[in-house]
Amino acid sequence: LCSRVLDTFLDIGRMVAQILSLETWQIFLNIILGVCDSLLNIKSADESLGRKLGPHLLKVLFELWLLSKTRNPQMWTNLQMTVANWFHHEKFVEQWNSTTYSLTSRMLSLLFEPDIEPSVASVKLSETDEIHLEDDYVYYSWHKILNLLENPNKLQNPQIYLKAFQGISVLVQLHLNMGNAEKVLHTNQMLRLTNETSSFPS
Repeated sequence: LCSRVLDTFLDIGRMVAQILSLETWQIFLNIILGVCDSLLNIKSADESLGRKLGPHLLKVLFELWLLSKTRNPQMWTNLQMTVANWFHHEKFVEQWNSTTYSLTSRMLSLLFEPDIEPSVASVKLSETDEIHLEDDYVYYSWHKILNLLENPNKLQNPQIYLKAFQGISVLVQLHLNMGNAEKVLHTNQMLRLTNETSSFPS
């Protein structure tokens, strides 16, 4: 039943993403964030349910958050403060790895191959699901999602620590692969990224 409800939320987001108002999206995201926190928070009374539903919950949360294309600083602050209590869940780090990989891949394509890429990206979040994001939001959300993990050196669980750094290693390798391919960074794209990230609220 819980999984079906989550699927319903995700279907709603996918079908009406373009017509929901900013206010409605904020309410929708806060509901999902609250549900996730009630089950994934380190103080949760039912850790077994959190472990069981965790992967599904996190997938729905990250996909809906990106679908909303929110740039509301308070919403992103709330997300960062809330997920800070989920770092003891390995599935959170796995979802962070997957999402940052997808956004980093797309971001690097925009920087190094701007002339052959479409203006609206298909960001693949899993083997079967992808969402479409405009270039500017790829930069914005990449920066925000990347910083959700804050300082991975503070992760206390050895297995989760290892998984986080494995994901970071993959991101570094993506950048190195672009360099090894001798692709030239488009100057205008670099300036655009610099302007985008420098204007992000802290």
